[in-house]
Amino acid sequence: MKGDQSVQPKSQRFHGLDSLRGIAALVVVFNHFYGVIPALASSENWLFSYTPLHTLIAGRQAVIIFFVLSGFVLSLPYVQGRAPPL
Repeated sequence: MKGDQSVQPKSQRFHGLDSLRGIAALVVVFNHFYGVIPALASSENWLFSYTPLHTLIAGRQAVIIFFVLSGFVLSLPYVQGRAPPL
């Protein structure tokens, strides 16, 4: 049936931002594993200190990115004038 379309309002999602939030959360998980496993956190481990792999354990920066993006995403309905019911 060609004329049978759903009447649901189109929700505006930023899938790229959702993906970035997911990556930031994953980096925080990697950071926690890095701190728990003593062999990884030793001072002799240059792999996570002097290579681009350091971004996998940049937990503090990932938390900041996650909170900023979450604040932006959660404020969108209020800015657009359609606040969700509580």
